[in-house]
Amino acid sequence: MDSVGPVVVIRKTRKKARAIMTAILALFIVPVLAIPAVAGYVGWQVSHPEREAIATVPEQYGLPKQDIEFRSRFDQLLLKGWIIPAEDKKRIVIFAHGYADNRSMNKPALPTAKALYDQGISSLLFDFHNSGESEKSVTSVGQLEKEDLLSAIDYAGSAGYEEIGLIGFSMGAAAALMAAPDDARVKFVVADSPFADLEAYLQDNLSIWSGLPDFPFTPLIMWEIPLLTGIDPGKVKPIEAIRQLRDRPVLLIHEEGDPKISSENSKQLYEASGSGKTQLWITPGAQHVGSYEFDPQQYIRKVTGFVVQHM
Repeated sequence: MDSVGPVVVIRKTRKKARAIMTAILALFIVPVLAIPAVAGYVGWQVSHPEREAIATVPEQYGLPKQDIEFRSRFDQLLLKGWIIPAEDKKRIVIFAHGYADNRSMNKPALPTAKALYDQGISSLLFDFHNSGESEKSVTSVGQLEKEDLLSAIDYAGSAGYEEIGLIGFSMGAAAALMAAPDDARVKFVVADSPFADLEAYLQDNLSIWSGLPDFPFTPLIMWEIPLLTGIDPGKVKPIEAIRQLRDRPVLLIHEEGDPKISSENSKQLYEASGSGKTQLWITPGAQHVGSYEFDPQQYIRKVTGFVVQHM
Protein backbone atom coordinates (compact mmCIF):
# COMPACT_ATOMS: atom_id res chain seq x y z
CA MET A 1 0.00 0.00 0.00
CA ASP A 2 2.89 2.30 0.73
CA SER A 3 3.99 2.14 -2.92
CA VAL A 4 0.58 3.34 -4.14
CA GLY A 5 0.92 6.75 -2.52
CA PRO A 6 3.83 7.99 -4.66
CA VAL A 7 2.13 6.71 -7.84
CA VAL A 8 -1.01 8.67 -7.05
CA VAL A 9 1.04 11.75 -6.31
CA ILE A 10 2.93 11.39 -9.58
CA ARG A 11 -0.31 10.98 -11.54
CA LYS A 12 -1.85 14.05 -9.90
CA THR A 13 1.32 16.04 -10.56
CA ARG A 14 1.31 15.05 -14.24
CA LYS A 15 -2.37 15.92 -14.56
CA LYS A 16 -1.79 19.31 -12.99
CA ALA A 17 1.21 19.88 -15.24
CA ARG A 18 -0.88 19.05 -18.33
CA ALA A 19 -3.57 21.47 -17.15
CA ILE A 20 -1.00 24.20 -16.65
CA MET A 21 0.54 23.56 -20.07
CA THR A 22 -2.93 23.62 -21.67
CA ALA A 23 -3.67 26.93 -20.00
CA ILE A 24 -0.32 28.37 -21.10
CA LEU A 25 -0.89 27.21 -24.69
CA ALA A 26 -4.38 28.68 -24.64
CA LEU A 27 -2.95 32.01 -23.53
CA PHE A 28 -0.78 32.02 -26.63
CA ILE A 29 -3.04 30.30 -29.15
CA VAL A 30 -6.24 32.23 -28.45
CA PRO A 31 -4.66 35.66 -29.18
CA VAL A 32 -2.90 34.22 -32.24
CA LEU A 33 -6.28 33.13 -33.59
CA ALA A 34 -8.28 36.08 -32.30
CA ILE A 35 -6.07 38.89 -33.64
CA PRO A 36 -6.42 37.89 -37.33
CA ALA A 37 -10.15 37.35 -36.81
CA VAL A 38 -10.56 40.82 -35.32
CA ALA A 39 -8.43 42.32 -38.11
CA GLY A 40 -10.54 40.56 -40.76
CA TYR A 41 -13.79 41.72 -39.18
CA VAL A 42 -12.62 45.33 -38.92
CA GLY A 43 -11.21 45.24 -42.45
CA TRP A 44 -14.60 44.09 -43.69
CA GLN A 45 -16.34 46.84 -41.73
CA VAL A 46 -13.96 49.50 -43.08
CA SER A 47 -14.72 48.40 -46.65
CA HIS A 48 -18.46 48.14 -45.91
CA PRO A 49 -19.24 51.28 -43.88
CA GLU A 50 -22.74 51.95 -42.70
CA ARG A 51 -24.73 53.90 -45.26
CA GLU A 52 -25.74 57.48 -44.58
CA ALA A 53 -29.26 58.45 -45.62
CA ILE A 54 -29.87 61.29 -48.07
CA ALA A 55 -30.37 64.16 -45.64
CA THR A 56 -30.41 67.27 -47.84
CA VAL A 57 -31.97 67.84 -51.25
CA PRO A 58 -31.42 70.56 -53.89
CA GLU A 59 -34.88 72.02 -53.29
CA GLN A 60 -33.67 73.20 -49.88
CA TYR A 61 -31.30 75.50 -51.79
CA GLY A 62 -33.98 76.61 -54.24
CA LEU A 63 -32.53 74.39 -56.96
CA PRO A 64 -34.33 72.30 -59.58
CA LYS A 65 -33.29 68.68 -59.93
CA GLN A 66 -33.76 65.65 -62.13
CA ASP A 67 -33.45 62.20 -60.56
CA ILE A 68 -31.06 60.07 -62.61
CA GLU A 69 -29.63 56.57 -62.59
CA PHE A 70 -26.93 54.85 -64.60
CA ARG A 71 -24.81 51.70 -64.47
CA SER A 72 -21.22 51.52 -63.31
CA ARG A 73 -18.97 50.51 -66.18
CA PHE A 74 -17.05 48.17 -63.83
CA ASP A 75 -19.78 45.78 -62.68
CA GLN A 76 -23.06 47.28 -63.96
CA LEU A 77 -24.27 48.15 -60.46
CA LEU A 78 -27.01 50.78 -60.47
CA LEU A 79 -25.86 54.23 -59.31
CA LYS A 80 -28.35 56.97 -58.43
CA GLY A 81 -28.05 60.73 -58.36
CA TRP A 82 -29.31 64.14 -59.46
CA ILE A 83 -28.69 66.57 -62.26
CA ILE A 84 -29.23 70.20 -61.34
CA PRO A 85 -29.93 71.66 -64.79
CA ALA A 86 -28.84 75.25 -65.33
CA GLU A 87 -29.20 77.63 -68.26
CA ASP A 88 -26.17 76.35 -70.16
CA LYS A 89 -26.85 72.80 -71.40
CA LYS A 90 -23.27 72.23 -72.54
CA ARG A 91 -21.32 72.74 -69.28
CA ILE A 92 -21.59 70.54 -66.21
CA VAL A 93 -19.62 69.85 -63.04
CA ILE A 94 -19.69 66.34 -61.55
CA PHE A 95 -19.33 66.07 -57.77
CA ALA A 96 -17.62 63.11 -56.08
CA HIS A 97 -18.36 62.58 -52.39
CA GLY A 98 -16.14 61.24 -49.60
CA TYR A 99 -15.81 57.94 -47.76
CA ALA A 100 -19.00 56.75 -46.00
CA ASP A 101 -20.87 59.79 -47.32
CA ASN A 102 -23.29 60.41 -50.18
CA ARG A 103 -24.35 63.02 -52.75
CA SER A 104 -26.32 65.03 -50.16
CA MET A 105 -23.16 66.11 -48.33
CA ASN A 106 -24.39 69.70 -48.08
CA LYS A 107 -21.11 71.23 -46.97
CA PRO A 108 -19.74 72.13 -49.40
CA ALA A 109 -21.32 70.24 -52.33
CA LEU A 110 -24.80 71.72 -52.57
CA PRO A 111 -23.75 75.31 -51.72
CA THR A 112 -21.15 75.05 -54.48
CA ALA A 113 -23.72 73.60 -56.89
CA LYS A 114 -25.98 76.55 -56.06
CA ALA A 115 -23.20 79.04 -56.85
CA LEU A 116 -22.50 77.26 -60.14
CA TYR A 117 -26.22 77.25 -61.01
CA ASP A 118 -26.23 81.02 -60.52
CA GLN A 119 -23.41 81.15 -63.10
CA GLY A 120 -25.47 79.08 -65.56
CA ILE A 121 -23.45 75.87 -65.00
CA SER A 122 -25.21 72.55 -64.35
CA SER A 123 -24.18 70.00 -61.72
CA LEU A 124 -24.36 66.21 -61.40
CA LEU A 125 -24.26 64.68 -57.93
CA PHE A 126 -24.43 60.90 -57.44
CA ASP A 127 -23.78 58.13 -54.92
CA PHE A 128 -20.77 55.87 -55.32
CA HIS A 129 -20.94 52.08 -54.95
CA ASN A 130 -22.30 51.09 -51.56
CA SER A 131 -23.32 54.65 -50.67
CA GLY A 132 -26.57 56.59 -50.41
CA GLU A 133 -29.19 55.04 -52.68
CA SER A 134 -26.84 53.25 -55.07
CA GLU A 135 -26.64 49.46 -55.05
CA LYS A 136 -24.67 47.64 -52.38
CA SER A 137 -21.15 46.49 -53.05
CA VAL A 138 -17.83 47.38 -51.46
CA THR A 139 -16.30 50.77 -50.67
CA SER A 140 -12.81 50.63 -52.18
CA VAL A 141 -11.62 54.17 -51.30
CA GLY A 142 -10.85 55.06 -54.88
CA GLN A 143 -10.33 51.92 -56.96
CA LEU A 144 -13.96 51.28 -57.96
CA GLU A 145 -15.04 54.87 -57.29
CA LYS A 146 -12.84 55.96 -60.19
CA GLU A 147 -14.86 53.64 -62.46
CA ASP A 148 -18.13 55.03 -61.05
CA LEU A 149 -16.94 58.54 -61.81
CA LEU A 150 -15.98 57.64 -65.36
CA SER A 151 -19.48 56.18 -65.72
CA ALA A 152 -20.95 59.49 -64.53
CA ILE A 153 -18.85 61.30 -67.12
CA ASP A 154 -20.25 58.98 -69.81
CA TYR A 155 -23.78 59.69 -68.57
CA ALA A 156 -23.22 63.46 -68.71
CA GLY A 157 -21.81 63.13 -72.21
CA SER A 158 -24.82 61.10 -73.34
CA ALA A 159 -27.07 63.86 -71.95
CA GLY A 160 -25.44 66.37 -74.30
CA TYR A 161 -22.90 68.03 -71.98
CA GLU A 162 -19.63 68.70 -73.78
CA GLU A 163 -17.51 70.53 -71.18
CA ILE A 164 -17.14 68.58 -67.95
CA GLY A 165 -15.39 69.45 -64.71
CA LEU A 166 -14.85 67.37 -61.58
CA ILE A 167 -15.06 68.44 -57.93
CA GLY A 168 -14.19 65.80 -55.35
CA PHE A 169 -13.92 65.62 -51.57
CA SER A 170 -11.50 63.32 -49.73
CA MET A 171 -11.95 59.86 -51.31
CA GLY A 172 -13.91 61.53 -54.12
CA ALA A 173 -11.03 63.96 -54.68
CA ALA A 174 -8.64 61.04 -55.13
CA ALA A 175 -11.09 59.35 -57.52
CA ALA A 176 -11.43 62.58 -59.53
CA LEU A 177 -7.67 62.95 -59.90
CA MET A 178 -7.42 59.36 -61.13
CA ALA A 179 -10.42 59.52 -63.48
CA ALA A 180 -9.50 62.77 -65.24
CA PRO A 181 -6.49 61.46 -67.24
CA ASP A 182 -8.73 58.74 -68.71
CA ASP A 183 -11.24 61.12 -70.32
CA ALA A 184 -10.32 64.13 -72.44
CA ARG A 185 -13.78 65.65 -71.85
CA VAL A 186 -12.70 66.57 -68.31
CA LYS A 187 -11.51 70.18 -68.44
CA PHE A 188 -10.35 70.57 -64.82
CA VAL A 189 -10.32 68.99 -61.35
CA VAL A 190 -10.98 70.56 -57.95
CA ALA A 191 -9.64 68.17 -55.29
CA ASP A 192 -10.60 69.05 -51.72
CA SER A 193 -8.61 67.13 -49.06
CA PRO A 194 -7.26 64.23 -51.15
CA PHE A 195 -4.71 61.62 -50.15
CA ALA A 196 -1.70 61.15 -52.42
CA ASP A 197 -1.22 57.38 -52.27
CA LEU A 198 -3.80 55.11 -50.61
CA GLU A 199 -1.46 52.28 -49.64
CA ALA A 200 1.06 54.64 -48.03
CA TYR A 201 -1.72 56.60 -46.39
CA LEU A 202 -3.35 53.51 -44.86
CA GLN A 203 -0.05 52.17 -43.59
CA ASP A 204 0.37 55.38 -41.59
CA ASN A 205 -3.26 56.20 -40.75
CA LEU A 206 -5.46 53.09 -40.84
CA SER A 207 -5.71 53.12 -37.04
CA ILE A 208 -7.63 56.44 -37.32
CA TRP A 209 -10.40 54.68 -39.23
CA SER A 210 -10.22 51.23 -37.61
CA GLY A 211 -9.99 52.38 -34.00
CA LEU A 212 -7.41 49.63 -33.34
CA PRO A 213 -3.74 49.88 -32.30
CA ASP A 214 -1.45 50.33 -35.27
CA PHE A 215 0.49 47.15 -34.41
CA PRO A 216 -0.31 44.37 -35.06
CA PHE A 217 -3.62 45.32 -36.67
CA THR A 218 -2.66 47.68 -39.50
CA PRO A 219 -0.40 45.20 -41.34
CA LEU A 220 -2.90 42.40 -40.77
CA ILE A 221 -5.84 44.45 -42.08
CA MET A 222 -3.79 45.60 -45.06
CA TRP A 223 -3.00 41.96 -45.83
CA GLU A 224 -6.55 40.67 -45.30
CA ILE A 225 -8.58 43.35 -47.14
CA PRO A 226 -7.45 42.25 -50.63
CA LEU A 227 -8.17 38.62 -49.74
CA LEU A 228 -11.65 39.41 -48.40
CA THR A 229 -12.77 42.05 -50.91
CA GLY A 230 -10.53 42.03 -53.98
CA ILE A 231 -9.57 45.65 -53.29
CA ASP A 232 -5.94 46.51 -54.01
CA PRO A 233 -4.90 49.76 -52.26
CA GLY A 234 -1.69 49.68 -54.29
CA LYS A 235 -3.70 50.62 -57.39
CA VAL A 236 -5.02 53.86 -55.88
CA LYS A 237 -2.30 56.43 -56.60
CA PRO A 238 -3.52 59.98 -57.27
CA ILE A 239 0.12 61.09 -57.10
CA GLU A 240 0.79 59.18 -60.33
CA ALA A 241 -2.40 60.38 -61.99
CA ILE A 242 -1.74 64.08 -61.38
CA ARG A 243 1.50 63.82 -63.37
CA GLN A 244 -0.67 63.01 -66.39
CA LEU A 245 -2.73 66.21 -65.96
CA ARG A 246 -0.01 68.70 -66.77
CA ASP A 247 -2.10 70.31 -69.53
CA ARG A 248 -5.29 70.55 -67.45
CA PRO A 249 -5.98 72.85 -64.50
CA VAL A 250 -6.11 71.35 -61.01
CA LEU A 251 -7.05 73.14 -57.78
CA LEU A 252 -5.89 71.37 -54.61
CA ILE A 253 -7.59 72.48 -51.37
CA HIS A 254 -6.65 71.42 -47.84
CA GLU A 255 -6.88 72.65 -44.27
CA GLU A 256 -3.46 72.95 -42.71
CA GLY A 257 -4.35 70.96 -39.59
CA ASP A 258 -6.55 68.27 -41.17
CA PRO A 259 -6.54 65.46 -38.54
CA LYS A 260 -7.59 62.64 -40.91
CA ILE A 261 -5.67 63.28 -44.12
CA SER A 262 -2.67 65.48 -43.54
CA SER A 263 -2.29 68.55 -45.75
CA GLU A 264 1.13 67.12 -46.63
CA ASN A 265 -0.78 64.92 -49.09
CA SER A 266 -1.93 67.92 -51.14
CA LYS A 267 1.55 69.44 -50.90
CA GLN A 268 3.02 66.20 -52.27
CA LEU A 269 0.48 66.19 -55.09
CA TYR A 270 1.29 69.80 -55.94
CA GLU A 271 5.03 69.04 -56.13
CA ALA A 272 4.43 65.87 -58.16
CA SER A 273 2.27 67.75 -60.67
CA GLY A 274 5.11 69.91 -61.89
CA SER A 275 2.58 72.02 -63.78
CA GLY A 276 1.94 75.74 -63.77
CA LYS A 277 -1.74 74.89 -64.17
CA THR A 278 -1.91 73.25 -60.74
CA GLN A 279 -2.85 75.49 -57.81
CA LEU A 280 -2.48 74.70 -54.10
CA TRP A 281 -4.73 76.44 -51.58
CA ILE A 282 -3.93 75.64 -47.95
CA THR A 283 -6.42 77.19 -45.53
CA PRO A 284 -6.25 77.68 -41.75
CA GLY A 285 -8.14 75.29 -39.51
CA ALA A 286 -8.06 71.69 -38.33
CA GLN A 287 -11.01 69.83 -39.85
CA HIS A 288 -11.21 67.23 -42.57
CA VAL A 289 -12.81 68.79 -45.68
CA GLY A 290 -13.15 71.87 -43.51
CA SER A 291 -12.10 74.77 -45.74
CA TYR A 292 -15.69 75.61 -46.65
CA GLU A 293 -16.85 75.77 -43.05
CA PHE A 294 -13.84 77.89 -42.07
CA ASP A 295 -14.83 80.60 -44.57
CA PRO A 296 -17.84 79.70 -46.75
CA GLN A 297 -17.84 82.88 -48.81
CA GLN A 298 -14.15 82.69 -49.66
CA TYR A 299 -14.47 79.00 -50.52
CA ILE A 300 -17.37 79.60 -52.89
CA ARG A 301 -15.59 82.54 -54.55
CA LYS A 302 -12.39 80.54 -54.99
CA VAL A 303 -13.98 77.37 -56.37
CA THR A 304 -16.61 79.07 -58.52
CA GLY A 305 -14.02 81.45 -59.95
CA PHE A 306 -11.76 78.53 -60.82
CA VAL A 307 -14.61 76.67 -62.54
CA VAL A 308 -15.81 79.68 -64.54
CA GLN A 309 -12.25 80.49 -65.61
CA HIS A 310 -11.63 77.02 -67.01
CA MET A 311 -14.96 76.24 -68.67
